[in-house]
Amino acid sequence: MLNNGIYLRSNYTGDAAGNVSGGHKQGADYADELNLGADINMQTLAGIPGGALHVTVTGRTGRDISIDTVGNNVLANQIYGGQGIRLSELTWDQSLLQGRLDIIAGRMNDAIFGTSPINCNFMTNAFCGHVDSMFRAVGLVAYPYATWGQRTTIKLNRTLNLMIGTSEVNPKQSAYGRNDLNFTLQNDTGVVVPVELDYTTNFQQSAYPTAIQLGGYWDSSKYNDPPTIQPASLWPAPAARRRRIGAAPGSMPSSTRWSIGRISPAPAICGFSAASPIAWIRLRKSSGAGMSARSIPGPSPAGLMIRSACLAR
Repeated sequence: MLNNGIYLRSNYTGDAAGNVSGGHKQGADYADELNLGADINMQTLAGIPGGALHVTVTGRTGRDISIDTVGNNVLANQIYGGQGIRLSELTWDQSLLQGRLDIIAGRMNDAIFGTSPINCNFMTNAFCGHVDSMFRAVGLVAYPYATWGQRTTIKLNRTLNLMIGTSEVNPKQSAYGRNDLNFTLQNDTGVVVPVELDYTTNFQQSAYPTAIQLGGYWDSSKYNDPPTIQPASLWPAPAARRRRIGAAPGSMPSSTRWSIGRISPAPAICGFSAASPIAWIRLRKSSGAGMSARSIPGPSPAGLMIRSACLAR
């Protein structure tokens, strides 16, 4: 299969968490995910220059401790959400202009926007996965869900990339038990257009690698005004509106050198919003047949986050 340009991959992630004090009650939960996929080099398989086909199927089971025992609104079991088996990706990836332009389109999500290489070293949806305020309030599509969309990446130079996406906004796509096989547009309410400018250096380019992201979005879908603290008799009901814009800067400071290795505890402290202590364990196993056509992004954060955790080279 490798000789034909077909690369198979699999990944298993398990999140075990226990609430040892406070919250509604004490207890433990386990959530896990198994995803299977393939990256097909269409130039090798069918002679299409720069073409690739990507398929990912995700299966999630288990429960989240934040829901069951703690009572906070940020999930501690990061892999929880979108339970069941669903098609998370079915896309065509086309590389043009000698790799300077890449266009990917099909059934996909917006999880690549705002990613950082260190955010998922710790288990919590506070920063591993997306920041809730952006993906909950806006029509951006979170992993493992998928809707119709496209993402265009322009490599301006060795360190600067511009990404522009377009995604169908489908509020019913995240309904429990959906398998994301409904390819119609009958439930869409608009489109969301995320834009991100990335500046990234590595050890070959800088003694202190840096990642800086500046992004924003335009959302045409319908939404409601936030609820107010005023009594209902003194304040009108929230109005349904359309079209939103927003910005989401982010950075990874370059004050120390880092690579895979030991990590400071700062992200673990800022990551938990629960008032009670949580003990957690994360298990990851991956396998793949040869080099993938490209890495498959998981959920990612967006918003203003100063990430002071760095690793020793």
